[in-house]
Amino acid sequence: MTKEVGRSVRAAGLVLGLALTSLALLVGCGSKPATKQASPATMAARALTQFEQAVAERDATKLHPDLSFVADNAEALGIVDFSARWADEVRRTPRTFTGSVQVSYRLGGYDANETRTSVDMTFTKGDQTTITAIGDEAESTPLWLSQALGVRRSDNTLVLAVDEFAGADLDRISTQTVEALRLVGKVIADPGSLVVEIPGSASELDRLLSARPGEYADVAAVAATPDGSLVPGSPVHVFINPDVFMQMDRQGAQVVLTHEATHVVMGALFVDLPGWLREGFADYVAFAHAGVPVEVGAKAFLHDVRVNGLPSELPTDADLDPRAKGFATFYEASWLVCRTIAERFGEPSLVSFYRAVSDGDDPDEAMRSVLGINEVGLLQLWRADLTALVG
Repeated sequence: MTKEVGRSVRAAGLVLGLALTSLALLVGCGSKPATKQASPATMAARALTQFEQAVAERDATKLHPDLSFVADNAEALGIVDFSARWADEVRRTPRTFTGSVQVSYRLGGYDANETRTSVDMTFTKGDQTTITAIGDEAESTPLWLSQALGVRRSDNTLVLAVDEFAGADLDRISTQTVEALRLVGKVIADPGSLVVEIPGSASELDRLLSARPGEYADVAAVAATPDGSLVPGSPVHVFINPDVFMQMDRQGAQVVLTHEATHVVMGALFVDLPGWLREGFADYVAFAHAGVPVEVGAKAFLHDVRVNGLPSELPTDADLDPRAKGFATFYEASWLVCRTIAERFGEPSLVSFYRAVSDGDDPDEAMRSVLGINEVGLLQLWRADLTALVG
């Protein structure tokens, strides 16, 4: 290689090197390192912290305008011990993501323990990630987190209703709830407090209780835990099916509310009882001091006795299955069994018998220890009372 050629090659290399260096500098100056976006869990955690503060402080300004009702509901219901924790991502779009959030809370002064449930929340990205929607039409969401509510309270009752029933209907049911607890207190000492929830329809009740579609279509009201828990001590509320309850006359509605209130007070959801005792006792409490004649309250069953004769056994659990034909008639029969116990042995003995079975005693053994008879003896007494009623 000649000196001239060598110089040319070195010059070309120098030019190429400078060009590459310049290009690298240009590229380096013209682009910024990609910013790593926070994970949905991280973004959600910040938004949920603010959401918790909004509930605790009853501060609607910390909520998206579409969710301002949550702060109002929290104030009206006395929500305490509220917690919201990210669980898992459900779906996402370029601007939003939806996740499952574990929520827990208590109704202060009414619930001794927390309700724990999972709800879907939608988060919208921006300078600050914000919760913009709560719930899914196909899934259970506590009423107070789903829409604005009307609320009525007394010293020991709390009634909440969707806006559709937040006027005269809510006033009436609130009055009936107070009366229900008063009637329960005539039979059971220190009945405590009672919470009643009124969703917008039977289908909304199904969703609220995570039930099969149509499961509560023919039920006027039901005592249930808000989160489906069967752990003793879990909050139990009465949930109304407005499609049925609102069509009842005042007396019938009162009997239903008092019946369900009895289940709440006695903790019936958490114990194993013969159906006739569980439902018959609740009906006994509902009718005992309500001024409803036996001939009215047990009309269908007494008619059946007149037509088909005296029963040969106490009502079975199968008889009382809501899916069974004529189950309502067996509710009346169960009431009259408990009425026989109360009239023959006294109301306190009926309560003591119920509590003994609730505590785990065998029903027949409890009859012997509390009432001094067995099931055969009870059947004979019941049949004798029925003979007098239909004679």
